[in-house]
Amino acid sequence: MTVVDANLLTREDKHFMTKEQRVSFVFNLAMECTVESPNL
Repeated sequence: MTVVDANLLTREDKHFMTKEQRVSFVFNLAMECTVESPNL
């Protein structure tokens, strides 16, 4: 299954840096949510 939009981030986009930062934040948050809690 592919869930990636090939046009989501293009360097030609004038908002590239903002979009890149937001996508990075979402990915980092998702990774943090997958960390197993030691208290479980």
